[in-house]
Amino acid sequence: GDCATLLKNMGPLPVDMTRMYFAETVLALEYLHSYGIVHRDLKPDNLLITSMGHIKLTDFGLSKIGLMNMTTNLYEGHVEKDTREFIDKQ
Repeated sequence: GDCATLLKNMGPLPVDMTRMYFAETVLALEYLHSYGIVHRDLKPDNLLITSMGHIKLTDFGLSKIGLMNMTTNLYEGHVEKDTREFIDKQ
C-alpha cells in the first residue's frame, strides 16, 4: 500500500513508525539529490510501503534531472524565484 491509504485507515501514526518512515523518505531524497534529481511531487500517495514495512518513493513524472547544484545541494532557480516574488510583493 501507500502512506495515504495507511493514514486513511489508521489515522495518526505512532511516533516510532512516523520517525522511521520520515527517516527513510529523507534518505531516499538525499540519494536522489546526490545524483542531481529533484522529485517535485512528494506526498503520501507517492510513498509506497513494502511488505517488509520500508518506504519506496514512486511517481517520478514531475522529476527533473540536473536542477540540483552539486556543490550547495540546493535546487537551482528556487532561491532566485523566491527572492523575486518577495521583492515583487513589497
